[in-house]
Amino acid sequence: SQFLTEVQGGSDVGANDTRAWQDENGHWFIRGEKWFCSNANAELMVISARRSMDRLGTKGLSMFLIPATKPDGSRNDFTMRRLKEKLGTRALASAEIDYHDAYAIPLGENFNFMLEKVVHHSRIAITTAVLGLVTRAYQLSHDFAKTRIAFTNNIFNYPLVKENLAKVKADFTACQAGIFELVALQDKIDTGYYDGETDELETIAFSRLMVNIGKSVISKRTVDNIHHCVDGIGGNGAIENTSSMPRLMRDAIILENWEGTHNTLYMQVLRDIHKYQHDKIYLQVMAQKIASLGESQSAARQLCEQKLAELAAKLQDLHDSDDDVQTLKIQAVVSLMANLFYYVSLIIEGEDQAENDAVDNKLKCAELFFSLFLNQGELVKDDAYLALCAQVVAQA
Repeated sequence: SQFLTEVQGGSDVGANDTRAWQDENGHWFIRGEKWFCSNANAELMVISARRSMDRLGTKGLSMFLIPATKPDGSRNDFTMRRLKEKLGTRALASAEIDYHDAYAIPLGENFNFMLEKVVHHSRIAITTAVLGLVTRAYQLSHDFAKTRIAFTNNIFNYPLVKENLAKVKADFTACQAGIFELVALQDKIDTGYYDGETDELETIAFSRLMVNIGKSVISKRTVDNIHHCVDGIGGNGAIENTSSMPRLMRDAIILENWEGTHNTLYMQVLRDIHKYQHDKIYLQVMAQKIASLGESQSAARQLCEQKLAELAAKLQDLHDSDDDVQTLKIQAVVSLMANLFYYVSLIIEGEDQAENDAVDNKLKCAELFFSLFLNQGELVKDDAYLALCAQVVAQA
């Protein structure tokens, strides 16, 4: 497990005050507290601690590994002050932990180690986890609709039920395509294997950008989508002993705030745009992805090119704005970056599915996703729209 949070810090990690000190034999020890320790009974804990009092903020923090047992086999010197009663993820014990000069192993001399090696991977894992939650919620709601009879008709045949399910499925299917693309990129980064056309620094930068964006956008929409799945089951969706929906909902809310709140992630993306020009890297990478779409998707390619040009204009407007106004505008930029990436990723998967399996369900999901999240203007709801929703939910 990994513990960052301290009561006075929260998202302001630079305010952390837990201390690290070294004895005359070169061994390191930790003294202080961590306020929100999830998976508190882990055998290995990665934590941040301040080894330098002369350097303020995160620059004075270093990373340490605290094993549950010391090298001599005895229990390490930390205690759990109390367990926390939390809304969700109850399968993992969360606690407040006090470190009484606990034996520790240094991992890195600066906080970037935590961001690059721990938090980054954890954000990928959390995004994947919430997509698992909403996929399960959709299955439950879909199966219920297929078997529930109301007003002498199977409720799956009602247009409002189909639309509700179709919106949820189109969204999480596109988001899954995006996160699986990021997992593939992370494999390249972790293994160091790049093909001749791939730039290593560009790949790392794009991965960092989209992981931070995805953690915010997907976790937020997952809570809404699970809520819609609960609505689809009605009162039974709120009963603990007949449905796992309440647990899925609670866990999604908790995961939404783990590893950075939305505002924290917006600000990190904004800083990375200014410091590392992540916006330019995004435009370059997405232009290449859009250009790679097959001839059968020429219409989708034109739509993507239009959206990429729209994003470029939004980014220029962002740069031209005052600093405070930029913090307000970054959310819309992040949403467009996310939605365009997920749409293109799903089109690529859909092309492969249609070619190899003769199935176009992912392409139908992509079509609905574009109408919901990328199309400007009022959503036109007509016979064609209803038929599209029916095609999206035809397969569970």
